[in-house]
Amino acid sequence: MHLIRRACTRVLGLSSYYESALWIAIAVRKNPCNSGPSGLQSLKTRSAMIKAWRVAKTVLFCVGLCASVSLVQGSVLTFGFQCITNNVSSQCLIGQNQLFVDVVDDTQSSSFGSVTVTPSSGQVGFLFYNTGPSPSVITLVLFDDGVLSLPLTLVQISGVNFSQVSGTPTLPGGNSLSPQFQTTAGFGADAVPPPPTNGVGPGEALGIIFSLASGSTWSDVINAMSTGSLRIGLHVQAIGTTGGSESFINNPNPSPNLQPSGWSGLGSCCWAGASAKLPE
Repeated sequence: MHLIRRACTRVLGLSSYYESALWIAIAVRKNPCNSGPSGLQSLKTRSAMIKAWRVAKTVLFCVGLCASVSLVQGSVLTFGFQCITNNVSSQCLIGQNQLFVDVVDDTQSSSFGSVTVTPSSGQVGFLFYNTGPSPSVITLVLFDDGVLSLPLTLVQISGVNFSQVSGTPTLPGGNSLSPQFQTTAGFGADAVPPPPTNGVGPGEALGIIFSLASGSTWSDVINAMSTGSLRIGLHVQAIGTTGGSESFINNPNPSPNLQPSGWSGLGSCCWAGASAKLPE
């Protein structure tokens, strides 16, 4: 109960006074005749008690609603990318600020613009997208992996045109990593020439759906990304005003501020809870 209490009060960033007032108000509401230390005498004024009770209702509404969001959307995580070539620092910053991938299990779907990735049973989906606004085009996507399996399926719309890679293409700058980035044969896609025209520009997306290796799950994919046994490499061209290129690999941890799996929903639903008129 203590852990739940602390979690609830942290959700709304309550001060220690209102944290205490909140739980006292719940006790008073449950037993208004209680005049002991945990009852009305613990509140300085009736006004404070009423305010605390309203906060209590908001917290309970928020926690319940947000928990349901997390349960419904618990199998999509978003990862950002880190620059590995560092040709021009401003180019690296553009890629790190606006390139992302959603990793989607076979009970969920994820969309960006008109592209929706919906894996079937035994599959995992990757939705790559460029949020913009700075010029930049993803022209090559490669996987260095052990938990995925062919065949793969590409999900794309007009304006984005990729085909599956053959062999083991080299990720520019990938040899500088430790261990070196080694593309798994056939695991990836590259833009059809001319790449800057057919790649993933601002506001565009590309989906890649893999089969899972025998015995592997979505959780195994996430764990592999966190340990580095699964790495995703991007080559990005026509970046910014300089028009140069950089290479990126996925961050090992999900992006905390961009979670379709409940974290982004957490902020919006808690705001809804805080501003909603709750029933008496």
